[in-house]
Amino acid sequence: MADAAHAGSLEHEIFAKPFKVEPQFEYRETETLKRLIYLLEDEKHADTAQSLLARYTNESFQVAEQWQSWFKGNNDRIFFSYVGGFKFFEVPKGYIESNTPTTVIEKRDNG
Repeated sequence: MADAAHAGSLEHEIFAKPFKVEPQFEYRETETLKRLIYLLEDEKHADTAQSLLARYTNESFQVAEQWQSWFKGNNDRIFFSYVGGFKFFEVPKGYIESNTPTTVIEKRDNG
């Protein structure tokens, strides 16, 4: 009988306490690429980071410096797409001009 009472109080204790929800790993954000590139310099995680970077981009750089250079040169044009294999892509240079429809609308609205 004592076991049943203890089990009941334990169940109440487990479900009555609020629990902490950890932030989810957001694979669709460019911050993920930045973290993986950083991990290339960590001997313990370099192979995994390299595999994930190759899987989620169309790039095949072999050293961290190449990945860093690519990211710094393109991070404002990198986006994640479900189309094309769940990967990060870059918008081609020059594709986004200063007279995009959004800019034209903003100019019109702001005078």
